[in-house]
Amino acid sequence: NLNKSLDRLSSGKRITSAADDAGGLAVAMKMEANVSSLKAGVINMGNALSFLQVQDDAMSTAQDIISRMIELNAGTGDPFYNDEFDSEIAALGAQIAALKDDTFNGQSLFGGTTLTVSIDGVAANNITINQEDLDTAIDATDGAANMAALGANTAARKTALDTIMDAVSALRASNGGMQSRIQGSVKNSESQIVGLQGAIGRIMDVDIASESANLAKQQILVQASASMVAQANSVNNAALLLLQ
Repeated sequence: NLNKSLDRLSSGKRITSAADDAGGLAVAMKMEANVSSLKAGVINMGNALSFLQVQDDAMSTAQDIISRMIELNAGTGDPFYNDEFDSEIAALGAQIAALKDDTFNGQSLFGGTTLTVSIDGVAANNITINQEDLDTAIDATDGAANMAALGANTAARKTALDTIMDAVSALRASNGGMQSRIQGSVKNSESQIVGLQGAIGRIMDVDIASESANLAKQQILVQASASMVAQANSVNNAALLLLQ
């Protein structure tokens, strides 16, 4: 009993072998497997969240470019403007069109399809995220790269740019919704992990105060038993002395 108490206190575990609590050990092992699965899911969702954040940054850049193009287009209504405005609009159009080819660790940010993210290995609980279709958004009218081709028809070009801005804004709204969903799932998984770890601790971890008291008890019993054996031996020696 003294050795068992020492094992528990040195390891911090109430169950140091299956014989201590077979049922409790089985339950704790299942919970530990669930915790490992949930932790892997949190990592997966963290990667998905990073993907969405990079995607949103790219779309934010696209919006900034479109805003500048709208500003330049408004400037072309001034009788004193020169052709450099149209040249800059064309250059910015090419820049925004290039954003659709951006990637995140080899995955296209704007492939127009979906990616599946595993949370706990159960297919029904998987989360899908969108590789937003930026190509369609920027080519919703004449294509951002061709805005300058509309020439002096500033009203038509303004309409085209406004349409593209609306389309990209809708994509950003979709992206934000997916980020919120994943953040909620991460929070839920982390809460489950904390709860499961607490349950595992109640099953597996030793009660230090109780076990320390038990250790003191076992030490006293060992010392007392040794003392009693010594006294018993001395009684026998006294009997032998009488016989002599």
